[in-house]
Order: sequence, then C-alpha cells, then structure tokens
Amino acid sequence: MQNPIKLEEAKEEKIVDVMEQNINAVIPQMMASAGYIWNLYYDVTRKHYVLQVKLKRRKMIEINLNENNFLTIIPEQLTIIAQIYQVFEKVPFAVNIRNCGRNIDWKTGNTRI
Repeated sequence: MQNPIKLEEAKEEKIVDVMEQNINAVIPQMMASAGYIWNLYYDVTRKHYVLQVKLKRRKMIEINLNENNFLTIIPEQLTIIAQIYQVFEKVPFAVNIRNCGRNIDWKTGNTRI
C-alpha cells in the first residue's frame, strides 16, 4: 500500500505539470492570435507564471498565472487585456496599477478603515 502523503504529493506534482503544459501551450497560441507583444516567464521566487503584455509608452500589464486561477481566467483574459489597453491609450499621464500590500492605512472620507 502506498503512503497517503506521497500519493498526495504525486497528485500535486501532476496537477502542476499539467498546468505548466497547458500554460505553455495555450498562452502562446492565444497571444499570437491576438497580435499583442508579450512575454511569458516562470517566477521561481513566487512559484507562478507571469504573462507580460506590452502597452504603449513603456507600460505593460502583468498577469499572474497559477494552477488555481489559470483555467478560470483564460476565457476572460483577452477581453481584460483589451479593456486595459484601451484605458491606458486614453490616459495622458503616467499611471501604475499594482497589487496592494496589507500594511496600508486606507481611508474613506476622513475615517481610517
């Protein structure tokens, strides 16, 4: 009888392998057909893939892809990229959109939340 922990680890490895194969097959095909300038790489420190899409004026979009979100965001991805692309085309000044950290004192009106 196999060790349940080793069996679970093997399943996790298989899921990651399948996800990596899917990302490496689907993303290049999708991006090539859409006509965007893009880059896909694996971020070893954060253990997920990053899709970079070049915008005009030295800007880019970065989308994090992992086994938990990859399949759910693929159908929406090109629509979202197109919408972001259009927004940045209209903005006449520098804007950076980032993920926010936990140590920010957010305010609403005059009140901290």
